[in-house]
Amino acid sequence: MIWTWDIIRRIIEVLWLINIGFAIWTVFRSRRDIAATWAWLLVLSVFPIVGFILYMFVGRQLSHDDIFTIQEEQAKYQNSFLKKQHQLLEKHELLPQSNQKPRARMLANLNLNNDEALLTFDNRVEVFTDGHAKFEQLIDDINHAKK
Repeated sequence: MIWTWDIIRRIIEVLWLINIGFAIWTVFRSRRDIAATWAWLLVLSVFPIVGFILYMFVGRQLSHDDIFTIQEEQAKYQNSFLKKQHQLLEKHELLPQSNQKPRARMLANLNLNNDEALLTFDNRVEVFTDGHAKFEQLIDDINHAKK
């Protein structure tokens, strides 16, 4: 078979049409903002191979099933921690010895039962009233973070 420019052009046209079909199928199978949809269609049609690789790493969204699976796992872990804290509260082992007062136990029990709020210790809160100071501290905390 002799490769003429006409045959090469036809092959490129067919491959481009297949790429456009895959791009449309890939982008429209998940619900997203219309601007993002058109942007990804443009990227996938102009840069066929590189665009699909880029889309696989950056453009994919979590499906509804994946989101619900993640939420179910989070709820399972939270329920196990809640159950453990209930057991420790009943055994008088949840609160430190300095807070073994009936009022503190009642408050911890109220939070566990009504809001499913886990009790945590050694928390530190710093209130920022200036945005610049807040972001400077945030960047400093990120730079010094170990994990």
